[in-house]
Amino acid sequence: MKNLKIRMLSLGVLSSIIISSTPVFAKTNSSTENKIVTTASASKEKKIVLKGSWDGQTVAEILDGGGVIEYGDEGKAVRQVQSALMGLGYFAIEKIDGEFGSETRAAVKSFQRHENLTVDGKIGKRTWNKMLYLLDQD
Repeated sequence: MKNLKIRMLSLGVLSSIIISSTPVFAKTNSSTENKIVTTASASKEKKIVLKGSWDGQTVAEILDGGGVIEYGDEGKAVRQVQSALMGLGYFAIEKIDGEFGSETRAAVKSFQRHENLTVDGKIGKRTWNKMLYLLDQD
């Protein structure tokens, strides 16, 4: 469903239902380039970043580009997140598969809750920097 929405958005079909002023970051498998799509409604114009496949990008590259790593994402960055969670005791090594599924999201939420961060199950700059800080302490 997510890929269908992204495809329809890139074709301009769904532009009228986007109501959030927050940028949307999504993964598509059709290319490895980032695309900026401008959508317009009667009251607002928005720019939406459609990410190319994140398979080869690191967490730092995604976060520096303004993205987040979240449920449904996959690739190198997710493996980095899962490895960090494993190193901090929140994730089992046999679960590292590069797919941000329900178990990864639950581990991220548990980490965020324990570290008094915003509990949203997403890897943004604050969550990732806290992970790196704690990993560096060992």
